[in-house]
Amino acid sequence: MATSTQPRIEVRATWPCVYIPARASLSEWNKAIEKIPQLFAWIELNGVTPRGPLFFRYRTIGDTETPFDLEIGIAVTEPVDGSGEVSGGEIPGGTYVTAIHEGHPDQMDQTWETIANWIEQQDLAPARRTDGGREVLEARFEFFLTNPDEQPDPNQWFTELAWLVEKKQGASQ
Repeated sequence: MATSTQPRIEVRATWPCVYIPARASLSEWNKAIEKIPQLFAWIELNGVTPRGPLFFRYRTIGDTETPFDLEIGIAVTEPVDGSGEVSGGEIPGGTYVTAIHEGHPDQMDQTWETIANWIEQQDLAPARRTDGGREVLEARFEFFLTNPDEQPDPNQWFTELAWLVEKKQGASQ
């Protein structure tokens, strides 16, 4: 059974990262997962030093049939240019609402729902913009804290969920 910590606010600095963009629905999620070894191979080949765990950054939210737009990446110690499918970028700094999810990644929906409800109660809103009529999230991350090589049981994994937020428009200061 999955559990999570209570959401909390955390102010974070901007960090450079490298990532591979992906587009996949839940029914074809392996298209996203298959990019992970490619990212780590690129990091090793290019002598880049990771600064944190693997992450998924969700730009648009999908479902079983509608694709998610996401980035599969890792923070690095210095800004770098990518090559091929790998791009250099950044994890934006700012105010995040975070929680730690303990359990199988397939059960994170409940933790995300807890975070979304908490954000609403705090008079905050997820940082987002509209692009071509679609809602694009600025920064909704899953940071995979557990190394699957060290803990192969996904029910024992820890994942930090982090959502960049801003004051709701019209909310009192």
